[in-house]
Amino acid sequence: MKKAVLFFFFILSSGFINAQQLVKGTLSDQFAALPLGTVENLTLKTSITTDNSGGYEIMANIGDRLQFSFPGKRSLI
Repeated sequence: MKKAVLFFFFILSSGFINAQQLVKGTLSDQFAALPLGTVENLTLKTSITTDNSGGYEIMANIGDRLQFSFPGKRSLI
């Protein structure tokens, strides 16, 4: 019985460890927010476009690589 309980606990806890997190922020340079920029999760191969105030929300795991880009600016990873 103990093994079944430990196995069940392990399965539940591993799901929490690998759960994706919602990452929120604002894409900006030193002067202002950057609307219609791109935030890309290179690991999960997903991307979003920032809103009119440069805000974004994207799902990511710990260790994922995010790339931030805006036309006319150098991309950052």
